[in-house]
Amino acid sequence: MENTTRMTVRNLVNDEITNPFISLYLATPVAPQARTQVQLTLKNLLKTAQQQFAVFAPEADFRPYQTKMATLLQESHLWQQQLTGGLGIIIGLDDIRMTRLAQVSVSTVSVGNYPDLRPMLAAQQREFTFDLLCLSQDQWQLYHYQGQQLSPVQMATDAPTTLQKALGTELRGGDLNFKTHGSQSGQVSYHSHQSKSEAQAIDHERYYQQVADYLAQERSERLVLFALPENQALFRSFNKNPHLSTTLRIDRSPVGVTGEALDEAIQPLFTAWQQQQIEMAQQHYASAIARQLTCETAADLVQAAVHGNLAELLLVEDGTMPGLVMPDGWLDQTTMAGRYHNLLVDLSALVLQQGGKVTIMPQASMPVAGPACGVKRY
Repeated sequence: MENTTRMTVRNLVNDEITNPFISLYLATPVAPQARTQVQLTLKNLLKTAQQQFAVFAPEADFRPYQTKMATLLQESHLWQQQLTGGLGIIIGLDDIRMTRLAQVSVSTVSVGNYPDLRPMLAAQQREFTFDLLCLSQDQWQLYHYQGQQLSPVQMATDAPTTLQKALGTELRGGDLNFKTHGSQSGQVSYHSHQSKSEAQAIDHERYYQQVADYLAQERSERLVLFALPENQALFRSFNKNPHLSTTLRIDRSPVGVTGEALDEAIQPLFTAWQQQQIEMAQQHYASAIARQLTCETAADLVQAAVHGNLAELLLVEDGTMPGLVMPDGWLDQTTMAGRYHNLLVDLSALVLQQGGKVTIMPQASMPVAGPACGVKRY
């Protein structure tokens, strides 16, 4: 089997469309004891796929697909090891492709001229690559997130990873002059041009300045800061790194947050990132209304998509719209296949083929009451 990655979305839509695709998506629990239930779900989806295939392509030879589907059930170790939040399986005439997804809202099956890419696109909207700076007052640790994996970054030996390492002999916070009075044993008097708290504050600022400068020079990934609000404000006052996110942040102490707790702490970032994608799509659509560059009916969407005129397609998550785009570009909503097929599968693939963008969102976030709308290029 061929394992696909997130970057294969466009490769899938650009495949030669000479045979139907079967698209399966499983919402999979992580617990090992639930794998039997997952296999039963997959078996039921494959049955549904065979029924849809008979409606969509009654004259096509189903046997090559049936062989591959049997392989999926018999060699479950090929996909069980990928169980996390979800699993996507695309079955073509010549191969099976799988991709692990962080989240699949509902298990689905689709048969058509295009693979159903919507669950993959929805999962991608929550994913982004970034560096995570866990910053306390006197030390920091850098992590890198990519492909659903958060890993510590091994820094160079000269990296100012601690306050002591950064300032060394120039550390002032604990460096106060003192002397013992000989006539009064045990009594100590202190003398300093600055109070200890003032000196520590200066050290704090100088340390953050070094950290900000170092990361700006050494790293070029989007940077998300995980720190207390007061440390966030201080660090940002010195930062000149254009990669430091102004909207994505974790305002709490990172001290002692590791492993599963750290994975849990970053989850709100993905929700915030997804919301940003949705808001940009909403703004794009709103600005297109005055220029009369929007469409939302099935006929208008198909016409624009077929002619490469859809810059962005907005879709309801798990939405449906009856219809089938025929090879000649016409919309079929009258035949049995046209009535039962989900037009949103075809539209999303066509838009991606033409270099457009597809944004998935909840119904409450859609700018129209229907399951789809689009922004035209002209």
